[in-house]
Amino acid sequence: MRFIRCIFPLLLILATGCRGGTKPEAIVLAQIYTAPEELRAVEFALQDLEKKEKGWPLGRPIKVVEIEARSEPSDFEAQTIRVAQLNKPPAMIGASVESEVQSMIRGLSSEPIIALSPTRAERTVTQPNVFHLSPSPKQSVDLIMEWIGKQSPRKKIALRDNKSEDPQILFGDLRQRITDHSELKLVNQDFEILILSGDLFEVTGLLAGEDPNSRFKTPAKGLQILYLGPIALESENFKHLQTQLKKDGISLHNLNFESYRADQKALAKRYQDKFGTEPGTTFYETYAALEIIAEAIVRANQSSAARMREELLKKEKPFETILGPVSFEADQSIRYRNVQIVPLP
Repeated sequence: MRFIRCIFPLLLILATGCRGGTKPEAIVLAQIYTAPEELRAVEFALQDLEKKEKGWPLGRPIKVVEIEARSEPSDFEAQTIRVAQLNKPPAMIGASVESEVQSMIRGLSSEPIIALSPTRAERTVTQPNVFHLSPSPKQSVDLIMEWIGKQSPRKKIALRDNKSEDPQILFGDLRQRITDHSELKLVNQDFEILILSGDLFEVTGLLAGEDPNSRFKTPAKGLQILYLGPIALESENFKHLQTQLKKDGISLHNLNFESYRADQKALAKRYQDKFGTEPGTTFYETYAALEIIAEAIVRANQSSAARMREELLKKEKPFETILGPVSFEADQSIRYRNVQIVPLP
């Protein structure tokens, strides 16, 4: 009896200690990526999420199963099906161009999984659980047309794109809207506004008439350029270009998917310190996707895809992200995001 009385407190201490040391079960998410920038965004977001005052959602760490896919639609779809069936995550991140998002939608057609995609492309197939973090071409075109309207009396417009997938869709819509507008005219020379995508630095040869394949002649002083891609504002190449444009009396504007917030600048510096280059738009969108999923889990008080979807569609409660406040429409398209056209210094 004495032995039992002595050993019981020890057993109680050991049992309590074991319970106290049990780690909470991880929430397993998935990412399908085709570019290192997407993978790095999740890495940074996980590090920052763990450091936040609130910590992990529901006190449970997040683990992300990372699957690399080739850019071919068939492989992206196959990898989507594979991770959905094997890992059964409540949510996943991926698909940054139209072909990839179409593949993801097909791959998730029978799976109750939330997906956040940093795509800007228009969707021809919908899936009720796939949410989109970038404005569609239509939303971007609406913004561009509003900006053009403020440039009065500038009416002559030239378009130059780089044949990439997203700008092609956007440029097709934009070209039609300009053509249908009674006061605007698409021209190949003597233009007053140049809307450009692709390599920003091609504009140097373009404006100097050095490009033998260019349809454009050297424009007059006072030209306004609207560039649709991301810009490394601190790069020496950009600073040199901007100096030359100002000297020629040309103003440069940017369709800006970021707002150059203080937290974005700090994140960009960390990225540049580690990788030697500035992050692009997809990096911020992928980072924001993980922020949104984590907060949706907190609001739902569980990692159920159905409950997360309910929270994602509550327009009155935007998600605070690295992009600013974000909310979604009933069709899962982005409802609000701080997208703007800004003059560059």
